[in-house]
Amino acid sequence: MRPNTLEIRSYILRKHILPIIGSIKLVGLRPDHLQSLYSKKLDEGLSKNTVLIIHQLIHKALSNAEKWGMVKRNVSDLVEAPKREKKPMSIWTPEQVLHFINTTRDHPYWVIWVLAIYTSMRRGEILGIHYEDINLSKGTVFVQYSVHSRKGGTFLSKPKTESSIRIVKIPEDALSALKIYLDHLDRKEGIIFRSSRGEFVHPSNVVRAFKHESKKAGLPKIRFHDLRHTSVALMAAAGIHAKTVQERLGHAQLSTTLDVYFHLFPSLQDEASEKLDGMLRPSSPTTSP
Repeated sequence: MRPNTLEIRSYILRKHILPIIGSIKLVGLRPDHLQSLYSKKLDEGLSKNTVLIIHQLIHKALSNAEKWGMVKRNVSDLVEAPKREKKPMSIWTPEQVLHFINTTRDHPYWVIWVLAIYTSMRRGEILGIHYEDINLSKGTVFVQYSVHSRKGGTFLSKPKTESSIRIVKIPEDALSALKIYLDHLDRKEGIIFRSSRGEFVHPSNVVRAFKHESKKAGLPKIRFHDLRHTSVALMAAAGIHAKTVQERLGHAQLSTTLDVYFHLFPSLQDEASEKLDGMLRPSSPTTSP
């Protein structure tokens, strides 16, 4: 488990689970205890997704208890857990993207934003780019690190999943911006994005600056992560196949990409329809016997 995930889930355990059911012995835990816990947390205003995480933590713990013979059954299997809520996707139009790029050119984080839009890379992946990861002649970046924050500061780790370790082709305009940025660096190795004190750029600082600059530019409010969604939307509109998008995003399975972005790829429906027509349409008119 990634450190940031561990920190969040440990907080959920301490804050929401243990105060309510922590004193109940395993053998005495009943489904109605859990159902009551979930209802209480929903009434307190927690989102369905957060309560679902609560359920997943309890389910995993009870699965281990059952496997080790500490309980005869996993009572969380008998509880109705909240369904995951899909948040509506916020994206910018091509015109809005160009407006943002043109009005923020002088900002220290401008190249970070350009890479997010043009490469679909995650925030932490961009902040983790090393000089040695960039191949300017081929116009690629090798994604193999990610910068994350937690209590105590920032740290460098491997990306989200094994499939996230990948080579991403950088479009020409973004590559030109990156070349200019690298030419002005006083070093030719290590992390390319650093704070004024030579430390990792804190991810929250990038988010805070993005919110400020997009608001100043008069653009619709979106999250920094929505630049990744915007990038996918632009690729879909350009007719780029979902398989290629999957590889750029670093998703292990095409199904993951389609689960999130299928509505952006109507061309897949058209392609399927045309291919079925081609397979089933007779090559020449047939005559009835």
